[in-house]
Amino acid sequence: MKKSKIFSLNNTINYLILILLLASLGACGGGGGDDPDPDPDPDLTSPIGDMSGTWRVTGTESSPTPDCDGYSFILTATVAQSGNDLTANGDDGTSLSGTISGNQISMSGSYPEDGGTTTVSLLTATVTADCNQFSGSESWSWSDGVLSCSGTSKFNAERLTGSDCEVSGGSGFIQLTADSASDSSPDWSFDGGRIVFKSTRSGSSNIWIMNNDGTNLTQLTNTLQDEGHPHFNPDGSQIVFWSKRTGNREVWVMNSDGTGQAQITNNIADDGGAAWSPDGMQIVFRSYRSGNNDIWIINSDGTNLTQLTTNTAGDGSPQFNSDGTQIIFSSSRLGNNDIWIMNTDGSNPTQLTTNAASDSQAHFSTDGTQIIFHSNRSGNNDIWVMNSNGTNQTQVTVLSTDDSKGDFNQDGTQIVFQSDRSGNQDIWTYTLP
Repeated sequence: MKKSKIFSLNNTINYLILILLLASLGACGGGGGDDPDPDPDPDLTSPIGDMSGTWRVTGTESSPTPDCDGYSFILTATVAQSGNDLTANGDDGTSLSGTISGNQISMSGSYPEDGGTTTVSLLTATVTADCNQFSGSESWSWSDGVLSCSGTSKFNAERLTGSDCEVSGGSGFIQLTADSASDSSPDWSFDGGRIVFKSTRSGSSNIWIMNNDGTNLTQLTNTLQDEGHPHFNPDGSQIVFWSKRTGNREVWVMNSDGTGQAQITNNIADDGGAAWSPDGMQIVFRSYRSGNNDIWIINSDGTNLTQLTTNTAGDGSPQFNSDGTQIIFSSSRLGNNDIWIMNTDGSNPTQLTTNAASDSQAHFSTDGTQIIFHSNRSGNNDIWVMNSNGTNQTQVTVLSTDDSKGDFNQDGTQIVFQSDRSGNQDIWTYTLP
């Protein structure tokens, strides 16, 4: 009888923990500006995003009481938030409340359960940058006046429904395209007004352009052969891309309205992954013409073709830094893809990432201080950012979906990237915290 009662208690406690945790997540969702309290707690900062919605929480609890030890749980809860205040409601009628400061959650409370009272003395949790996951721990106790049980729980949670970090004030994730086709490889114009990308919505892969809010969607190329990896030149008047329209992948340029399409490279090997120099006079790209992928550079009129790397491994995805003195690229020369940087003449190659996973598709911010790239070091492709010297590597997206090929907007406050988090490959933006 005791074991049965305590077992039921533990399950409920786990559920409570999940609810509390979810509640804490819910805290992420508010937005200090929406707090109706005219005299808010000055120690609380604005939540990082809107965490209202449904969450799945999984975890384990431990207790010095044998009958209460070692249970695992999977729970769901509905979270609501107003400013820094959180509430979480479970399907068993449990209701909890707490607060959030930035991305840090703190909760406590007592409620009737299984003929006794459960008390959560402290629940703490940390919400990820995109407000789609959180993790934490709590201390709990239960007593019915005869039996008692206490312990701790650790948990993780992921969002099932809700709006990510989108809050009043514009912070968060915004889906720009929602077509059943695949939209990918976005590039933000230097003035921040437009985004160019490739899409299969017309059948084959072609180049499309839209405003930075997803409006005014326009197809720029219309061929039966695949085309992709578009990049704006510095003043936004031209776009470089690769095309297979001549039989193999070559580098092409066109005006940003789709006119003036011209072939830049002409080789039986595969050329692609091109980007402009800051002055618009040169194009750097990767080519297989030496027997493996290497980095090459060419004038924007197709003259003065020069090979920059001669490694037997694969080098790709090159891009100039902001002052045109260096080129960042990905390379597998040490066994797996990492981010490297070199001078524009190919000298002084320097490794920036040294992770055992694959890091690739690096882009500089407009001011050259940061680098965005994607990495599968967390088990799937996610967006990461780091300083231009490779320090302070920080994960931006954390879902178990594919987030990749990111780029900064003109002032480095937002990123654009491709993601299948909606069940289909689409273009998303995110406002950095």
